[in-house]
Amino acid sequence: MSKRVLILGGGYTALWAYRSLAKRLRPALKRGEVELTVVTLDNFHAFHGWTGEVLSGIIPIQHSLTALRPLMPLAKLIHAEVERVDPVSQTVQIRLVGEGETAVLAYDHLLIATGSRDHLETAPGLSEYGHRLKRPSDMLALRSHLIHVLEQAEAVTEGGNLRGRGDSGGAGPETRFLQAVVAGGGFAGVEMSATILDLVRAARRYYPVLQEHPFRVILVHRGEALLPQLRPQYAKLADYATR
Repeated sequence: MSKRVLILGGGYTALWAYRSLAKRLRPALKRGEVELTVVTLDNFHAFHGWTGEVLSGIIPIQHSLTALRPLMPLAKLIHAEVERVDPVSQTVQIRLVGEGETAVLAYDHLLIATGSRDHLETAPGLSEYGHRLKRPSDMLALRSHLIHVLEQAEAVTEGGNLRGRGDSGGAGPETRFLQAVVAGGGFAGVEMSATILDLVRAARRYYPVLQEHPFRVILVHRGEALLPQLRPQYAKLADYATR
């Protein structure tokens, strides 16, 4: 009976685990002595290294996505959500995406590579009003939201009228749209702060309101210094980024 290896997830860990196993077990996989199955919620791999470039529009989002099947030719891919893992019976219950049907997969070896999650419960209101950047749809939603608030700022005036219908001078209600708060001073937070400003600067020529009022990005970090991942080994680089 062949050995059944089950990988849960389709991100970096799952992809590199597959590459390592395929390299070492290629003959056994081809002979059917080992069965390698990957259960993933998405059928593509998203390269997060281009999150900022995708958000700013420099790189089209489709260029950051790679189909998983060509990347994992020796594995059986199942597009499903994991509902339950039972280590006693060595089974995993899944629900197929879009179908709603459930199935149970047995395994001899299990790798859980479902990735991290955003702890939105750490601050009240974060889950209702915050934006995540885990999935490609999250980046598109944030970019759409930023453009939407610029449109809102452009539309309103000090008197609450539409722009062009009355006095538009001074700091009016439009300024409430011209501010973004980024939570977290790690790699993602610092990059997103710069990216949002880049996006706004690129849009300045199309929005007169941005020529009259500054757009502010506020980076909130609970640590003593930004980019703690770089410290102390690359403190000079972290300080440069902070400046």
